[in-house]
Amino acid sequence: DGRKSSFVATGKLDIFDSDTGESKFQLDVTPGGANFGQLTIDAEGNYSYKALAAQFRSLGLDETRVETFTVKSKDGTQSQEIDITIHGTNEAPVVTANPVMSVLATDTTKAFNLLETASDVDVNDVLSVTGMTFKVGSGSTTSSIPNGLVMDADGKTLKVDPSKFTVAAGATVSILVSYDVSDGHTTTHQTEVINIVSTKLGSV
Repeated sequence: DGRKSSFVATGKLDIFDSDTGESKFQLDVTPGGANFGQLTIDAEGNYSYKALAAQFRSLGLDETRVETFTVKSKDGTQSQEIDITIHGTNEAPVVTANPVMSVLATDTTKAFNLLETASDVDVNDVLSVTGMTFKVGSGSTTSSIPNGLVMDADGKTLKVDPSKFTVAAGATVSILVSYDVSDGHTTTHQTEVINIVSTKLGSV
């Protein structure tokens, strides 16, 4: 869970050796690979695992990572693996800005990536755009895409044809696009404003 600052897990291993004074553990611990955390053990078998939670933030919902360590008996004749399993949790998508874009009324069709300012630390989550609404100028908000806008088949690219909008000389028509960014588990709201600017001077 990336909202914690660190993970801590503790436990105890038991050991028996018929040789007097040998029912102990070595203090050295061998990691089983590129582990994020560290494990320590005392001679009595009490072990403690600790890792920074930020290292596991890429784990999404229902994803796990197993960290393996090997410890040995005092005389080295016995060994035991300790597995620590980290369970991921979902973290909502993050949007870093509410973009305001401008195009000229005389421009050709422009394309805007609605997910350009969105991200998700859960690396296997795929972001998508849902629940879109539109408001052109002082008009009403609608879920129907206005004439002059086309949503690309990739589900994230909005194409704007400025020639389809009536823009008075010296004026600007603003299109407010509201939508949710979804990671398949939860959503984060986002808005984007597209201004279509006249290239003609208004009356003086």
